[in-house]
Amino acid sequence: MSEQAEIYFGGEVIAIGNENKSLAEIARNLRRDKWIIPEFQRGYVWEVMKLKGWIDTILTGQAIGVVVTYQLEPKGPTYLADGLQRLTATNRFLDNPKEYGFSFTKEEAEDLCSSFSITTQHRYYRSHHEAWEAFKNLNKGTVLTPAEFHKGELVMDYRGKIIYDRVDGIVKPLVLPLMSGQKLNRGQEARLARDSLALFLQYITGTQRVDFWKVGSTQVGSNKNTVERTLMDFVLSSDLSIESIEKLFQNFKGFIAEQVAEIRKVIDETGQTGKAMSPTMIRWLLHLAIWRKNAKREFVLYQEFLVMFISLFKEFRAFQTRFPLPNTTPVKFASLKLSNLGDMLSLCISLNSDLYQGRIRASGKVASIGYNNSHILPFSKNGEGETIIEPAPRNKSRGANPIVVQEAMFK
Repeated sequence: MSEQAEIYFGGEVIAIGNENKSLAEIARNLRRDKWIIPEFQRGYVWEVMKLKGWIDTILTGQAIGVVVTYQLEPKGPTYLADGLQRLTATNRFLDNPKEYGFSFTKEEAEDLCSSFSITTQHRYYRSHHEAWEAFKNLNKGTVLTPAEFHKGELVMDYRGKIIYDRVDGIVKPLVLPLMSGQKLNRGQEARLARDSLALFLQYITGTQRVDFWKVGSTQVGSNKNTVERTLMDFVLSSDLSIESIEKLFQNFKGFIAEQVAEIRKVIDETGQTGKAMSPTMIRWLLHLAIWRKNAKREFVLYQEFLVMFISLFKEFRAFQTRFPLPNTTPVKFASLKLSNLGDMLSLCISLNSDLYQGRIRASGKVASIGYNNSHILPFSKNGEGETIIEPAPRNKSRGANPIVVQEAMFK
C-alpha cells in the first residue's frame, strides 16, 4: 500500500509519500548501488549483536522504523538518508545467515526478508545540506555519536571532506605508542577523532583560546559553533586551496610528531618508561603545546612545565586525568578534559611555572595600597606584604614579585 501526494518540484508535478516494499527488495537497492550514500551519512557501525537483534525483531514481527530516501531533482539519482545500518545488516544476513548464528539457508533468509514489509519515505530537497538538516532532526535522541551527528557540517565541501578524512589519520598513529595498546570503544574513537579536528583547527588558526569545542557532546541549535562548523568557516573564509591544505597537513604532522617525541623523552627521563597515558592526557598536552606556540611563549617554559607535570605521577602506578595538585592546603585536585585547558592556571601556580599566568582583563578599579580578597591565593603562598590590585586574574603580593608603582597612583 502506498500513500502519495502530488507536489510541484523542479518544474514538474511529482508524487511524494510513503511506499511499502519488502525488506529484501529495499536492501537490494543498496546492494546494487541503486541508492547512493551521501557524504553526511556515517559508515556501517553495527556490531554482530546489533545485526542479530535486528533479524530477531523481523522474526518476531516487531521490527519498526522506516527507510528515508531523497532526490535533488526528479530524474536525478536517489540518495539514502536513513536506514543504512538496517539495510547493510540485512544484506549481510542474506549473504551468510549462518555466520551470524542463524540456522537459515540463504534461500530461507531470502524468503524471510521478502515476506517482511517496510515503509520507504521519499523526499525531494534543494541541496544535500537541506537533506542533512532533515537527517539531524530525524536522528535527535538516537544513538548517533556527536561525531556522526555533526559530520555533515564539514564534509559538504570537498575541502572539508579531505580534512575530515585525513586529520585523525595524522594524529592517531603518532599518539598510539603513548597509549600502550589501550582499546577504545566506538564512542571514544569518535570523540578522539573530533579532538583531532580541534587540534588541527587550533594549530592552523593560531587561536590562543584555552577552552575548546565540546567534542564529546551533541550540540543542537544554529548558534552552536561546533569544531566541524568552525573549521569549515575557516576554510571558506580563507579560501584554502587543496595545495595549501596539503601544506598545512605536513606542518601539522611535523609539529605533533615533535611534541609526542618530547613527551616520550620526558617519560623516559623521569623513569616512567612503559607507563601508559590516557588519550585525554595526551590530547591535553598536545593542546597545551599548540597553545604555547600560538601564544609565543618560550619553548623552554613548556619543557620545564612538562618535566614537572609528568614527574607528578612518579609515585602513581599510572598516569591519571584527575590527580592532587602539589603545594595546596587543603589538597586540591586537577581534572584534565578534552574540551579545554581549564586547569592549566592551577597547575602552573602549584608547580610555580610561568608558562601560563591567566588571561589579562582590563580592570576599572582604582589601584590602592592595602589588602583585598583577590590576593588570598598569593597571600597563602607568600605571607604578609603590601599588595596592590593588578589587572590580571592572578594577583601577586609585592614581596613575591616586586612591581614598580608610581606614588602618584595613590594620590
